[in-house]
Amino acid sequence: MSYSLEKQLSRRVIVLNAVIFFIVLVVFNVAVSFWLIHEEDEIIQTKADVIAHLISHMKDEIYFGFSGENMPEFEPGTNSEYFQIWINNSEIFEKSHSLEYDNLSFRSSSEPVKFIENVMLPDGRRGRMIQSSFYLDPSDKENYSSQSVSNKKIITLVVAKEREEVDLLINSIHLATISLVLIIIFILNYMVRKTVRRSLLPVINMNNQIKRLSADKLHNEIKVVDLPDELSDFVLQFNSLLSRLDLSFHREKRFSSDVSHELRTPITELLTMSEVALKWPDDLSLAQNFYQGVHDSSKQMMLLVNNLLALARCENTRPECNSSPHRVKKVVDSCLKRYRVLADEKNLEIVCNIDADLLMDIEIIEFEKIIDNLVSNAVAYSVCDSTLYIDTVERDGFLSLSIKNTTDQLVDQDLNLMFDRLWRKNRARSSSDHSGLGLSIIKAYAEILGLDIKTELLDQKTFIVSVSGIRCPAD
Repeated sequence: MSYSLEKQLSRRVIVLNAVIFFIVLVVFNVAVSFWLIHEEDEIIQTKADVIAHLISHMKDEIYFGFSGENMPEFEPGTNSEYFQIWINNSEIFEKSHSLEYDNLSFRSSSEPVKFIENVMLPDGRRGRMIQSSFYLDPSDKENYSSQSVSNKKIITLVVAKEREEVDLLINSIHLATISLVLIIIFILNYMVRKTVRRSLLPVINMNNQIKRLSADKLHNEIKVVDLPDELSDFVLQFNSLLSRLDLSFHREKRFSSDVSHELRTPITELLTMSEVALKWPDDLSLAQNFYQGVHDSSKQMMLLVNNLLALARCENTRPECNSSPHRVKKVVDSCLKRYRVLADEKNLEIVCNIDADLLMDIEIIEFEKIIDNLVSNAVAYSVCDSTLYIDTVERDGFLSLSIKNTTDQLVDQDLNLMFDRLWRKNRARSSSDHSGLGLSIIKAYAEILGLDIKTELLDQKTFIVSVSGIRCPAD
């Protein structure tokens, strides 16, 4: 199931930030609401304390020194406030002029108590009231201390004022909070989508460049300006993959051309000889040359086909290797013996510095094919009257075998190409003894055996090929 990375990222960021903003604003809203209610309760508490201090008890008489001029909010009017005083929970002692014929409600209590709650005011407005019940402290302290608690008079004071302004303010804050949340979500949605879209521009640019790629344009690397760190490694690896694919395509094209060239030469020879034989069918000497030519051309094609099949088997299958101890010098001498005649014709001196008792633990068939191909190339391409060296180095339980010969046909650039299939330095491909697959087969066998093949060219004339990673038998 496909999905849009841009939409998913935008949605998640928007939802997450919207939740955070909503929680923060709700907490702020609640905190402000409680603070406003607390401030309103402080005002009622202060007014109740002021009124309570106006009540005094002297010589069995209770006095109330209240003046409407000092507290006009308790006078009749539009936004009047109210208070009412009871003695011993029954007798109405005093009440504000704003009450007129109405009374406030209260809760009877035989003990001092104080609480604040919401009420409905006599004029129908929503209000907030405080009830404070307390024992009246007389001015005559000595006589008062001798009285029993049962004879003390309890005063109940109720002060009430409207809370509609506070409710309106709280509701306005609620509405402002909701509006702010909606505005923030809208702005956040716009900004996040725009930011994500802009952040994904390198990905879109990469996608457009990848769409333009084809088999003949693999050399065009992906180039993105201001590439973020998260994509730099991907682009680097992708460009590296393109380079390898481009190299592989070129090698495949060159391989097809080389195979055609290799097969065209013997086929052309066969066609020419057959035309000559058909033209002079009674010439016995010509017929003998024809048969020899057919044999040589067929042998050349058979060598090419066999090497291609061997290379294909190495690349497509990995045979199990059953290693066993073998003498290194014995294997090398066996390969040298096959090319001794050619070496003598070129007057090559072969120096083999290998200990006769030196052992190796390896699959002998594949290893012998590697050495045979290396010796064949070294003898075939060495300069006449030169020396061919074969040496071994043992280190940390592994052997390294090197073959060094003198040549005048190679340059440094050839070292990266010589392991390609059907590559030959001689473009004319006049030799029928080599098909250009020897080093490719060597590399394939080396990968099967876990060996490493390295080449060097010293002073443009001394060519060294080394085979490392040959295991020595355990003691």
